[in-house]
Amino acid sequence: MDIHVNYETVEEYPVTISVSTNENIKSEFKFDKKSNSIIIDDTIITGIPPETLHYKLCIRSALEWIIDQYKIRPIDDKTLAEHFNDYHYSAYKKEIITLIKKIITVSLKTLEIIRQMDTEPP
Repeated sequence: MDIHVNYETVEEYPVTISVSTNENIKSEFKFDKKSNSIIIDDTIITGIPPETLHYKLCIRSALEWIIDQYKIRPIDDKTLAEHFNDYHYSAYKKEIITLIKKIITVSLKTLEIIRQMDTEPP
């Protein structure tokens, strides 16, 4: 439970971060399961262990949950959209990348604990 409660203090998993030089970058924030990479506009995070996806929170992995929480959602109310719709994940890119690295660590450590519990005799 300690690694979940104190996830902010866990070690960041060493991933590879690259920035695309392509001039036609589209605004996106997604997890590409085929290449195990996360795309945040022009930034690509690779080196994510595939087993990270095995740690699930209900039906999604912890990484998928994070991406869903930070993605942009349209605001239906026109007044709110006009006056308060200034959120964009790219303004928090550094913080999101740090969080992703820590969630990878938490996911892997949690899976290791679960494996140990499965192999220990009652």
